[in-house]
Amino acid sequence: SGGGEATLGDHNIVPNYFVQNQAEDLDPNLSALETLIDAAPDAKINDLKALLGKMMFSGEAMNRKAGVLSGGEKARLAMAKFMT
Repeated sequence: SGGGEATLGDHNIVPNYFVQNQAEDLDPNLSALETLIDAAPDAKINDLKALLGKMMFSGEAMNRKAGVLSGGEKARLAMAKFMT
C-alpha cells in the first residue's frame, strides 16, 4: 500500500496539530487569560474571554495561573489556546 495525498479545499481552514501532552507546554506563570493573549495577541480581549467562558473558565478562574490548575483545567486551557 502506497502513500497518499491530502488536499485542502477553499474553506479558509488552517491545519493545526494538537499533541496529547499539549497541557505540559503551558507557561505555569501565566493566567488562563494571559495564555490566550500570548497565543493570539491580535484577538479582541472580549473574544478571548468568551472562549474561556465556553471552556468553563468564568470570572476569577480566568485569572488563575496555569501552574495551579487541575489536569482537566489545563487540558481545557490547552484546547482553548489551540482554538485561538
